[in-house]
Amino acid sequence: VSSIKYGYSLVMINFWDGPASGALPCTAEDLVELGFCPYPTGQDVLVYSGIDASMWWRDLIALSGIATFYRVMALWAITKRARPRAFEGAAPDDGTAVFDANSVAGNDNDNTATGGRDRVPITLQWDNLCLQVTGADGAEKTILSKATGIARPGRVLVIMGPSGAGKTAYLNSLAGKQSATGELTLNGDPFKAEHTRFGGFMFQEEMFQEGLSVREHLRFQAALRMPASVSASQRLARVETTIAELGLTTCSDTLIGKIGGGISGGERKRLSFASEVLMDPSILFVDEPTSGLDSAMAENVMHYLQKLARDRVPRTVIATIHQPSRALYDLFDDLCLLHDGRTAFFGRAADAPLEHFARQGYECPMDCNPPDHFMRLLGTEGGTADEGVKAANRARTAQLCDAWDETGVLLSVEEGSPSGGAGAQGGDGPILRSDSNYDASFCVQFT
Repeated sequence: VSSIKYGYSLVMINFWDGPASGALPCTAEDLVELGFCPYPTGQDVLVYSGIDASMWWRDLIALSGIATFYRVMALWAITKRARPRAFEGAAPDDGTAVFDANSVAGNDNDNTATGGRDRVPITLQWDNLCLQVTGADGAEKTILSKATGIARPGRVLVIMGPSGAGKTAYLNSLAGKQSATGELTLNGDPFKAEHTRFGGFMFQEEMFQEGLSVREHLRFQAALRMPASVSASQRLARVETTIAELGLTTCSDTLIGKIGGGISGGERKRLSFASEVLMDPSILFVDEPTSGLDSAMAENVMHYLQKLARDRVPRTVIATIHQPSRALYDLFDDLCLLHDGRTAFFGRAADAPLEHFARQGYECPMDCNPPDHFMRLLGTEGGTADEGVKAANRARTAQLCDAWDETGVLLSVEEGSPSGGAGAQGGDGPILRSDSNYDASFCVQFT
């Protein structure tokens, strides 16, 4: 179906039945060659072109219908593609275990001030999580292998590893942004695609509209992501509260601009937090929040993550950090060490990893920063081109990952209980409920 025919007809009718509808002048060449004027009036031009001027309404309706059809199909395709996907290993969504905010017992949150929905502590637990991708040559590559772990409310879990270890893929898999096989549960319930609506994801690269101010950006986020049950005044109040909490008051009316212009780097990082905290998520996924920041700002960011986790109604916070300082490392609650998609350690960050690697024969020197020690153990390149050194490094990392696989014990963030033991659920009450996959209505998104 093409709109060209109807559009052409309307243009011809608009011109030849309008300004040029009267008598048309003839040139001397027309009279010499033909002996008469070929098109005395504009109506003759329309007749010659096979266009009925009285049927202009038909062309207008057809053109409007075609335009509306294509717009609706485009919006349908966008929303269909943007719909979150469930894990392949999760139970199918048969509608029997959906969210119900009213069934959360003992939750006294004022949901109008917290993103429009009640927040409940959520324990995220996963077992045998695997992720494979197909390369350009058609070969399959393992990005994540047999990952097992648990993230509890009120604690900050940090995923560490050398470059290319699979930290971001791990985080994306836990957040439901990449399809992985295995078991993933929230408070003991199988993960479903709609669960992603109650988590926040802070990307490593900030993605903002440069022409918006900080306040305009957050208002736009609130309009699209808060439920329709939240009134406009409540949305605006939540935006102002978030601006004050994140220390963005002084730059609230400043254009975001490009990196290096507009708001500063620290303000951009805080605005990224604000975009997610605005919705008051139960789970917060943060991809390398300290990258590009100085040590003082990195510590401030880590303290803020702790503050979010230890709120009155605790949150579950999972972050990836590449190379933390000792001061930053001391702020971690739980630690997951990765190498090439395999787990080398998972447990409490305080002394457990040092003791674990010491048992494997790799004791941390007294004058060495523990994160640096871990990176040296898990790195394979070693800053050398010597293939013998690289082979020895690969053998060492394989030994460490094999040793962790053989233990078969997940060091609990509580008392060191085995995976799946007492206290593994952590969060209270069922997962929240929603009757729709989208907070904003179709009309709101359309406008």
